[in-house]
Amino acid sequence: MRNASKKQLHERIEQLQDRQPPPASMDGARAPEVQTPAMDPAQLVGPLVETFRTTFEFLAMALGKHWLCEDKELLKLANAWAPIAAQHAPRAGEYLPWLMAIGTTAGVVAPKVRLTRAEILETKSATDTAPPPPPNRSDALTITD
Repeated sequence: MRNASKKQLHERIEQLQDRQPPPASMDGARAPEVQTPAMDPAQLVGPLVETFRTTFEFLAMALGKHWLCEDKELLKLANAWAPIAAQHAPRAGEYLPWLMAIGTTAGVVAPKVRLTRAEILETKSATDTAPPPPPNRSDALTITD
């Protein structure tokens, strides 16, 4: 289409806008259509459990421990969402393994972040109980009249 006329360009734009397949190449062959296999929802339950665990642990860090979910709650959520995720997973294509890996990694990291935050807050509250020492005034500038 490098040396295409305006008419050819407009036709091509209309094809793209109508989402029609591109015209056959000069020799009549078309590129094969890629068929993405459907995913089994059962394959997604485990990663979805970890995704929900991570999500609710981050919410718990910000909003309180009542946001933490029990395993049976996470499994209930994952089972409800797995068919929907399986239906749309083929659209994620090559990014799906990355999304699953990131979600699972976050599921492992989030509890450690929560524990670290709790330890920091405990240490801080233990040291904050004593009043701070008075500032050292020996090096303060003295102004006299």
